[in-house]
Amino acid sequence: MAKPNKPTNPRWNVGNPEPPPPPSVTGVQVSWSAPTTNTDGSALTGSNAISYYRLAWYSSSAFVNSLITVNTTATVTGLAPGTYTFTVTAVAVDGEESAPYQVPGSKVIS
Repeated sequence: MAKPNKPTNPRWNVGNPEPPPPPSVTGVQVSWSAPTTNTDGSALTGSNAISYYRLAWYSSSAFVNSLITVNTTATVTGLAPGTYTFTVTAVAVDGEESAPYQVPGSKVIS
């Protein structure tokens, strides 16, 4: 059974985009583009269709938490001060999970 391709093209929006920035940011929003094919090039249909995405975040390379969403945008709130990295995977209806996509860069929460 083919695995779905990993999501790509993240877009970040940290805190309030209007100046001046808030004195303390405790959350981030991350978006990605949904894959359109499996790793073998076949269509994402039937049991290979995307069921949901798993977004995980890490601090100092240690797993912190994850969430599941059916959307290609997720907001992570309640983050303690620190530097975070994020990965996202696509999970097909049949349970096959894509390789994790490392969201470029890291986000610093003050």
